[in-house]
Amino acid sequence: MAHRNDRTVRAGDAEFRTGDFVRVAGVPLRSEEESGPDPQKNDHLWLTVRAGEIGEIRIALTTWSVPSLAAGVDPRVQLAVVSTRWTALPPAGISPGGRVDYEAICRDTGFSFRPHDAASIVREIVGRFSRAIFAEAWGELYVREHVGIHQVHSRRSSLALPTNVLGRDGALRLYFDGGDAELVMLKFNGQ
Repeated sequence: MAHRNDRTVRAGDAEFRTGDFVRVAGVPLRSEEESGPDPQKNDHLWLTVRAGEIGEIRIALTTWSVPSLAAGVDPRVQLAVVSTRWTALPPAGISPGGRVDYEAICRDTGFSFRPHDAASIVREIVGRFSRAIFAEAWGELYVREHVGIHQVHSRRSSLALPTNVLGRDGALRLYFDGGDAELVMLKFNGQ
């Protein structure tokens, strides 16, 4: 059973801390758009999965960039979807994230990113998530009133943020009946 406090999550013999780069996987349960009082700050889509013994984990996806808007650059999120195949589902739960690097994936697949407004990002992802039988995502762990991951996007520097984090790009992989899967990647202007 998972143990949770304000900074850690225990899964079996492993303990994960807030800020760790992790992989979560589980059965899709629901999606929800952020809807706070300030529409300019409603920049998230939350996907919830049942991740084995951990229970419910929220995957927070950014639907448009508040920092880009503040910096005066295009706040739209760019989306790329790479089709793949699967023969066995990964284990449900939480585990170390390993290395995820959009540049390496790009070299191997030749995918391209296209900018989308927030409503389009939500439609694209919710449509896929609602059809998926399983979901897997990479990002940074957080523990609040719930357990979740965020930073599920490219971590390279952008026109709005100079921080350049390598090997920790967040992503979402959705698994569908029949062996099809899609790797969903998000990035910001200038990445």
